[in-house]
Amino acid sequence: MATQVPSIKGMLFQTVLEDVLALVDRGRLSRSALEARLEKADVALLDEKVGGALWYPIDTYRRLLEVLRDVEGGARPEHYLRQRGATAAQRLIDSGLYSQLDASIARWGERAGRIMVTLGAVIYNFSRWTSTVGDHAFRIDALEAAPFPEVSRPIVEGFIEVITTLALGGGVRVTSERPTPDHLVFQVRSLAAPPLPDGA
Repeated sequence: MATQVPSIKGMLFQTVLEDVLALVDRGRLSRSALEARLEKADVALLDEKVGGALWYPIDTYRRLLEVLRDVEGGARPEHYLRQRGATAAQRLIDSGLYSQLDASIARWGERAGRIMVTLGAVIYNFSRWTSTVGDHAFRIDALEAAPFPEVSRPIVEGFIEVITTLALGGGVRVTSERPTPDHLVFQVRSLAAPPLPDGA
């Protein structure tokens, strides 16, 4: 049996591909310089019509995202990536899909956590996402996530921040870590929560 290639859904792949090609169109990056950073299979996808419901290799997505980070990110690449995540979350909200996901969920942590768990299963053909809710904080764990690109971590932080802020009606702080290669942890804490004790 052939091993499934770790992949991302076309609706997200398309956004990154379009933004990379826009760099070429605007003269920010030459086509030859772009192709030099990609694998042969990546280059073959540059001029294809992307299907929003199809799967595309996560490694190709990572390389395209690294191009965007390096060209557009300037002196603040992590801020740039977080803003990409925030923009993606706002698109989800504007599409009306957020309210559909939100309708049957009562508490802020469950609301945002369940949305991330649901989207994780829709967006990636690998990894398992779970959420754990506390009084003023919650965490999202992505397991079996070794193919998940490090460059995507700030994007997910920015995405969670916007979704959770809307669910809570107030600000949150989102941090993440990768305790093992196949395990990601996203911690979300309400800015209205009591301060953590020293060493916590």
